[in-house]
Amino acid sequence: MTRGAIWVALLRVVRTHHLQLRYGLIGAAHTTDALLTSSVAGVVTTSGNTALSQGFVGALFAGHDATLTSSGSMIITAGHDLEVQGGGGGMLLADTVYVADTTVPLVIARNVNASGNTRILLNTPQAIALGLACGAALALIGAIIRRRRGSRV
Repeated sequence: MTRGAIWVALLRVVRTHHLQLRYGLIGAAHTTDALLTSSVAGVVTTSGNTALSQGFVGALFAGHDATLTSSGSMIITAGHDLEVQGGGGGMLLADTVYVADTTVPLVIARNVNASGNTRILLNTPQAIALGLACGAALALIGAIIRRRRGSRV
């Protein structure tokens, strides 16, 4: 499939240049550009732009820009700009992130612009600090366990 719109569909894997999907369920999509409306997908990988409206994607990997409107995803990455309006995401990774009227647990970006009723739980410096603290705690626990096992032998 090279071009065209798919209206109600249940698909396992889609490989195409330009994907337009409405009211569909996809396991995985690998495409240049994607426009998903009222659809659910497991993994979407694009080398270009992606737009998702009133849907959900488990993991979205956009090569260039990504726009989510009243939609959600667990992991969203974009090569350049990522815009989330009225939806949500578990982890947002992009060069520039625009969020409006949404709650996001983790944003890792060079620039973050938030407006409206937006709540970001962890930004880039906080995520780095949390990662360092967890790493140090695990190293300390490992040292304590090794010491106790060594003394019992």
